[in-house]
Amino acid sequence: MSPLALSDDAVQQLKSIANSRSLPNSIVQRTQIVLAYGSGETNMAIPRSIGLTGMTVGRWQECCRDLGLKGLHDQLRPGRPRTYVDDKAAEVINRALQSKPADGTLGGQIAPWRLLPASPKARLTAGCRPSPCRPTARNPAATR
Repeated sequence: MSPLALSDDAVQQLKSIANSRSLPNSIVQRTQIVLAYGSGETNMAIPRSIGLTGMTVGRWQECCRDLGLKGLHDQLRPGRPRTYVDDKAAEVINRALQSKPADGTLGGQIAPWRLLPASPKARLTAGCRPSPCRPTARNPAATR
């Protein structure tokens, strides 16, 4: 199979994707396949160097050859359509992760570990039972 002809801009874009730690691993692996395919590596060497099967490498080579760089992304699958678009879901997740309640709690809930007394002896006197998996004076053979 002849190597894939990639422009310098496409190679730079693919290299930045292949070195990314924030993108999904599937996209990074597909990008590595295309880069190896474009550099002229053999079909036997690409799966060994990336750690994938020959069928997987062949599938993504074919998708890239037929669709170009757009072929790196998964095709839509059958099933119920998404309720939210990706942008809306990302916005909701970011808002939940970056916002804090005004009163400084966990959204009106008190974390259960904050209710416990600090020392193990104080926990026993408060009526808290020791964990059966943690070694204590009564149960020294317990393991984690």
